[in-house]
Amino acid sequence: MALNKQPENSYQHEPEIIHPENQLEYVKGRELYDWERKLGWRASSHGWFAKTDEFVIAVSEKAYDEHLTTYLELLGMKRKTWSEIMQPAEEEWKCYCEAVDRFHANLDYWLNHHESGVQIHLRIKGTRT
Repeated sequence: MALNKQPENSYQHEPEIIHPENQLEYVKGRELYDWERKLGWRASSHGWFAKTDEFVIAVSEKAYDEHLTTYLELLGMKRKTWSEIMQPAEEEWKCYCEAVDRFHANLDYWLNHHESGVQIHLRIKGTRT
């Protein structure tokens, strides 16, 4: 299961991935963690890796990006960054909080609602209520 070695001058296009057989040696003799059994980014190797007791899968950045984009498109989704997903949610949360704050500040609303769940007590000066 050897990877084709890249020419020395190909570094600008795609970083070299460490050899998976070195990763397999590390796997032998210890139990794998659950997170190792699915693809995970390894910055030091510039690639995505998964391990089982029998093999190691090494995926280059370029191949991963292409396949993830295609997979998400098949699901009808567009690939987005965390910020692209969270910005609309943060804007909606801010609007929601502002609306709730205005609701909390509108004491006239409660003064004009006479129902069993709302009680209004007059304060007498000099006492704490």
